[in-house]
Amino acid sequence: MNDSELALLRRELAAVRITQRRQRLLWSVTSMALAGLILAGFARPNRLPLTDKDGILHVRGVVVEDLNGVERVRLGAPLPDPLIDGVRHQRSGVVSGLLISDAKGNERGGYVTADKSGEAFLSLDSEDTQQSLFLVNPGGGIHFDLGDQQGNSASLSVFPNGPRLTPKRRKRRLWNCRRRCGKHGRASARVPTWHARVRALHCYLETGWSVSRLLMTRSMRP
Repeated sequence: MNDSELALLRRELAAVRITQRRQRLLWSVTSMALAGLILAGFARPNRLPLTDKDGILHVRGVVVEDLNGVERVRLGAPLPDPLIDGVRHQRSGVVSGLLISDAKGNERGGYVTADKSGEAFLSLDSEDTQQSLFLVNPGGGIHFDLGDQQGNSASLSVFPNGPRLTPKRRKRRLWNCRRRCGKHGRASARVPTWHARVRALHCYLETGWSVSRLLMTRSMRP
């Protein structure tokens, strides 16, 4: 073997060694990528797909923020406890649905369903307390309530045993109008005497005017 043949053999041997190194490096990178994918799959086994076959997005919640980064709308299942003046207060039960908040971040209302009771309700709140509530029971029955922070309220309920209207002034019940079907299926009012009838009529007119004025005031608010 002369010198030229020996030099050619050395070059070929060097090329084989370089090819082997590249193959080893490629195999190592591929193995690490596969191992990472496998570990990621085992680490999040309960993760839901972002979209289904129809392209519909599946999420637990969506938050809409304003220009100042304050949460204004939240859609979630479940929803967090209400935020009032920067403090989370415990909710009476787990709910899911839609919440709205003001520019300060205070919860000001929602359209939700309750997990435990099955009730569906719409509420509008002041910065401190709930002011109006429209609630429907899962088995039937409707309740509509208006109130302020001074204890003045008007409640209207409709249940299988009949409707009921209950106004209160400073937490004191003015009267209770409840009609039900009598023995022969005709509506009868729980008013025993003519004096009570006159008083009930007076309270009815006064409360009706108060409720109408309250609704007009609320409708004129920006």
